[in-house]
Amino acid sequence: MRRLFCSLPLLALGACGAPAPAPVKARTTFYADGKPWSEIHYDLGRPNGAWTTWHANGQKASLGEYDDGALAGHWQRWYADGQRASDANYRAGMLDGRYDEFWPSGKPHSHGSYREGKAEGLWTEWDRQGRKLLEGRYQGGEREGIWTGWDPDSGEVRGYAVYAKGQIVTGEARKAALDAAGLK
Repeated sequence: MRRLFCSLPLLALGACGAPAPAPVKARTTFYADGKPWSEIHYDLGRPNGAWTTWHANGQKASLGEYDDGALAGHWQRWYADGQRASDANYRAGMLDGRYDEFWPSGKPHSHGSYREGKAEGLWTEWDRQGRKLLEGRYQGGEREGIWTGWDPDSGEVRGYAVYAKGQIVTGEARKAALDAAGLK
């Protein structure tokens, strides 16, 4: 009997308290003219699930996912004319995996990868006409090793830069690195 008597006040407190808020499934926001600007899925007040935005002209601007409030999975962005602007991958809110950016013309701007939010591995950049401008490697988010630059008009190698832990290498150390790679 004593156990039941002690439990009754606890039950009464729970019954009198405010009900737990129901999770919001989706929230849509609009431009002043009534066109949708965004649709965001929430779970217990945190973004969780699909997130879509649109440009004022109705073209999709971005599409991605949230996982418990953090960017996750594949995210895409588009320019207002519908041309792809970027493809990126996220894990736990950080860039992680393949990353591609595009010029408004649709030609590639940059290609590379991220690991836990830091640039990693081979990266390549192009100009608006699609001509390769620069290529080199990142390690832990910093430029590393030999980076090659091209002349956009001739396509000829313009020169090399040597990096160590994000710092440009000069003098004899630069010469030794280029010699070891068979470059002048």
